[in-house]
Amino acid sequence: MQIIYRLCGSKGKDRPDWFSKEKCLENFLQVFGNHRLGLPREDWHALHFVVDGPCSIVDAMPKVISDRLSDIDSPGRPVSFHHINERHNARACRRAFAYALSLHLRYDEILYFLEDDYLHVPGADMAIEEGIALGYDYVTCYDHPDKHMDPSPNPLVTGGGEVARVRCGPLTHWKETNSTTMTFAVKRGTLVKDWPIINAHLAGEYPWDFKMFQELNRARHRRIGSPMPGYSTHVEQKWLSPLVDWEGVACGG
Repeated sequence: MQIIYRLCGSKGKDRPDWFSKEKCLENFLQVFGNHRLGLPREDWHALHFVVDGPCSIVDAMPKVISDRLSDIDSPGRPVSFHHINERHNARACRRAFAYALSLHLRYDEILYFLEDDYLHVPGADMAIEEGIALGYDYVTCYDHPDKHMDPSPNPLVTGGGEVARVRCGPLTHWKETNSTTMTFAVKRGTLVKDWPIINAHLAGEYPWDFKMFQELNRARHRRIGSPMPGYSTHVEQKWLSPLVDWEGVACGG
């Protein structure tokens, strides 16, 4: 799996008191990094850090990473840094996708695009692999609360739920959901085919993710898989994925 982790400055979001991007980064390295160190190199996740302009954790990042990944400086460890200076959510998102598309990878390689304000529970990487294996075109670990709200800002959710097909995989239950954020996994070959649609929704001030996924469904019949309960959360107070103690996850509990 190739993970494109996008770091940027952000403001104006309602965060829990326990939130910090340092905690999100350390959690990411714990879930996607350390447990892979005893496996053959072909089973390691490749970590690509796309850093957009100055942000609070950039200076501390090399130490945080080296503390978590003991072989960060070894020639075999697939870790890279790509610096940009967009300071703009949609343009930086576009650059992250373009960077991933520039990598010489197999068409069946899994790409996981990840923003820097998410937390994951252990096994999130295996959940992503399971969702792709089950045939979902796009996989999110995030059980977005807008799918459970009444009323909901999501126009396809009524009465506190969405109409969805549910499946049981070896690891967890899955539902086919109508949309997610710009943090998701996809095969490289699918991304190559869908890039014109994705790119068109990155032309404004913000990535228009809901409209993007609706067009991907209409034009290409793409399906999004989401585990229940979620294996990740976007860390905003109102939008925490349900049924998980995310403060405990963030603080190492």
